[in-house]
Amino acid sequence: MVMPLCGTFHYAGVVPETSVDRESGLWQLEDRSGAIPPTRASSRPWWKFWTRDPTRDADMNPLRDNRLVGLQPTLRILGGRLVLEAGARHRAEVRSASLELNESLIESLHCGDVLTLVRTRTADIGVSLLRDGRLIVAAGAVTAVTLGDNVAVRGGPVVDFSAHGPEQPPRRETWVDVSVSGETRRLREGEETTLHDYRFSVVRCFQDGIPGTFECLAISLEGACPPEADLHSARLLARRSAGLILSDW
Repeated sequence: MVMPLCGTFHYAGVVPETSVDRESGLWQLEDRSGAIPPTRASSRPWWKFWTRDPTRDADMNPLRDNRLVGLQPTLRILGGRLVLEAGARHRAEVRSASLELNESLIESLHCGDVLTLVRTRTADIGVSLLRDGRLIVAAGAVTAVTLGDNVAVRGGPVVDFSAHGPEQPPRRETWVDVSVSGETRRLREGEETTLHDYRFSVVRCFQDGIPGTFECLAISLEGACPPEADLHSARLLARRSAGLILSDW
């Protein structure tokens, strides 16, 4: 069974200027999952006081409308870990969640880059980093994150739910089609390729099951992030529950 939406997240934020800012715990991310936004006080800073709308709260279902670390978490970089911390208990299931990536990948972050972090309903995690709209690096469940304008990943084969369809779950074999600027190649688990300036490595493809798992890939732009660091990060995210460490209230 897939987890409810309250166990997922889709956060994005602009990388601060200095490493001190990135480690301070003041780097704020925003929710991009489409969850109903929190109400805010009109006369006070919203990060200090929330004015809750009783009517809106009454219509909310925590399983549907909460997110794992709330709707406005902060991000703190501690060595090789990204630590998400809830801004308040309201709308958050846990106080904090941290995931491990290769430190060289983390060092590839530049001021102004857009970092996206997604946790799917199968507990898989995807990470991507864009610079001026161009993908720099991605790891994990890459079909769940933003990959920019010229990079695309699609899993296959497409499940055919008709009575006599050739592909019924569980699929006997799965693959990923990776594309850069319209040029596409098909890869299976353990395979890798270079397309234009991007290196693709497949740790695993989609796996059918209850709930199943997303693909896990490493994608890196030449000269922006060492492919070995990206692949190591993908392998860390391929662990059970993506190696996520949770801290309850």
